[in-house]
Amino acid sequence: MVVNGPTSMRIEAIAEAFGARVFRCEVGEANVVNRGRELRREGRTVRVMGEGSNGGNITYPSEVRDPLNTLGSLLKLLSVRSASDPGLFELWCRRSGRAALYRPDFTLADVIATLPRFITTSAYEERA
Repeated sequence: MVVNGPTSMRIEAIAEAFGARVFRCEVGEANVVNRGRELRREGRTVRVMGEGSNGGNITYPSEVRDPLNTLGSLLKLLSVRSASDPGLFELWCRRSGRAALYRPDFTLADVIATLPRFITTSAYEERA
């Protein structure tokens, strides 16, 4: 996965649960896409890229943020529920150590409640 530098550290926690690695680069959609290209040339699999705030991931082979693609991913997350094979949310709960939080009738609020907790520090705060 490739993201820009200021993207929340939450992404590393999520990637770690799936055995994925996060690569960071300078801010800018073109920088993220170019870094993904470089990594693919090195033989790595890069399926998801992100350019930070204000919507949308970049899902390979796309090279721009596509809010409809992000919406489709969200719908898939919420709708894939199988009695025989685990759906995406169930996999996340298992791999992230939150299996006890999974319920078959989950909602988006349940998904959000399982995300790792991080606090964003304003760029204008002294600590930043």
